Amino acid sequence: QEATALDPEFSRAWAKLAVAHAVVVQYAGGDWQENWAASDAAANRAIELNPGNAEAHAVLGYNHLSRREYLQMVAPSSEAMRLDPEDVTANFWAANQLAAMGRTSDALALIDRAQVRDPADRLMMFYKGFLLWALHQPEPALEFSRSAYALGFSPAGVVLAYEQARQGRPEDGARDYATALSGMGTKIPKAELEAMFLGGYVGGEQ
Repeated sequence: QEATALDPEFSRAWAKLAVAHAVVVQYAGGDWQENWAASDAAANRAIELNPGNAEAHAVLGYNHLSRREYLQMVAPSSEAMRLDPEDVTANFWAANQLAAMGRTSDALALIDRAQVRDPADRLMMFYKGFLLWALHQPEPALEFSRSAYALGFSPAGVVLAYEQARQGRPEDGARDYATALSGMGTKIPKAELEAMFLGGYVGGEQ
């Protein structure tokens, strides 16, 4: 916001502001409708200033995905990838969209491409682990998930929890899953989450 105030003609600043509005609700809470509107407005301003801003187009596609507007997400996402096939944000969000459509292998290919540009990105590590798990490749899935977890990305505990359950250790899996959800910002206490995952009683109800 400060950057756009200092230079209202700076397209990249508007695109970054659009990204921030698009994702902040997931991690810090807020009103989805308000944030989508603010994100779309910032992205459109970035495109008005520079039609070739791939990240701004990618944000519009991501916002359509978040609103479950699957047909509308295709055009801006495709434009982002056309403008800059190597843009990390465009590749990551396009992978999200492909995964939502069941095209898991195609999504993984885009994550691989994005990782070439940013191999230390822990979100990318987590998502690669998640996709590999969906493709029934548990060993590499765990490798990437553990790497993301070790770097402090607690949502990677989701994949670790799946593996614990697969190995017949639901108690350990419940703890990992509760840690993952806590890292995503849920207000439910970890103990209650663990109890829910184990089929226990929470607040006197099954």
